[in-house]
Amino acid sequence: MTDDTGSESDSETGDPIPDPICGNAIVESGEACDDGNTLETDDCLNDCTLATCGDGILNEGVEACDDGNTDNTDDCVDCAMAVCGDGSVQDGVEACDDGNMADDDMCTNACELATCGDGFVQVGVEECDDTNMDNNDDCIDCLAATCGDGFVQIGVEECDDGNTDNDDGCDDTCMGAVCGDGFVQPGEECDDANLDAMDGCAPTCAWEFRVAFATSTSHTGDLGGLGGADAICNMLAQNAGLQGTYMAWLSTDASSPATRFTQSTVPYMLPDGNKVADDWADLVDGDLDFAIARTETGGMSVNTSEMCGGSARLARTGTTEFGTLGASTCLDYSSAIPSDFGAIGRSASNMSQWSNCGELPCDVSLPIYCFQQ
Repeated sequence: MTDDTGSESDSETGDPIPDPICGNAIVESGEACDDGNTLETDDCLNDCTLATCGDGILNEGVEACDDGNTDNTDDCVDCAMAVCGDGSVQDGVEACDDGNMADDDMCTNACELATCGDGFVQVGVEECDDTNMDNNDDCIDCLAATCGDGFVQIGVEECDDGNTDNDDGCDDTCMGAVCGDGFVQPGEECDDANLDAMDGCAPTCAWEFRVAFATSTSHTGDLGGLGGADAICNMLAQNAGLQGTYMAWLSTDASSPATRFTQSTVPYMLPDGNKVADDWADLVDGDLDFAIARTETGGMSVNTSEMCGGSARLARTGTTEFGTLGASTCLDYSSAIPSDFGAIGRSASNMSQWSNCGELPCDVSLPIYCFQQ
């Protein structure tokens, strides 16, 4: 009850109840605790309130620190000293803190952001991590070294040029190019994957001879220029299994075999093995050792519907027997009009007429000669 002065009083005696005294070791009304001492570092503070984390007073034996705030990015986290792995990033000290002891995620056990070269393989990101930036071992920028990555793996690779091109000096297995590896490298004319002699490609990867043939197909004078004619030669040669690249024995106002062909120092041979000429000089001296009367497959050249010099085995040439521009070229092999003409040769002849035997209208279909370069 309350007396006339407003003070609380005992309900039975009516005597006033004294105000609670903090520190008398008696928990009285309005006090959460009273431990009878003046220590601020125990469970009961000097104002008889219970010690709590964040009150700014260090509770000895319970708290490691108490900085009076709830900021978990300083050096006191929930009244425990901040440590790496507590899940709170300590500003200015830690780059990250993911609350675990795993070194293979994005935050290492040292609370540093994972980086290539830290020695820990970051799962899903890195294939390896060997703690160095050496790109000549088996771990390159935290990716497993592979042939084609552009770095020579010491003791494993002879070369690594960063591509899978097999004709540039370093093959797609990262082995250095050698004659006989089956790839034509700079400085090689051919490479047939062996070191056998007399098979067309010498053990030095140079041609032992070059092939010449008359096409098994016939064409009007509209060949698509020299480029189109060369494409016909290469397609037929490839289909027949012949090695190398080929050009058509044709001339235009701007070009001729004498200016665009490789002038061979080795013999020209037919697909059936007969020799046409000893070399370029012998080829263009007017006569042949053997007529170019064989197709890319070794069969006889085509009989045409026209005649020249008593033979129907003809070829479109536009070229003299000396490899120079002939009398007419079907407008540089762009015309199939009857009123336009192109110079022709006799494929059955080994004399000058093999390349120079008059003219025929450009609408007439004839074979062409092809020479390996």
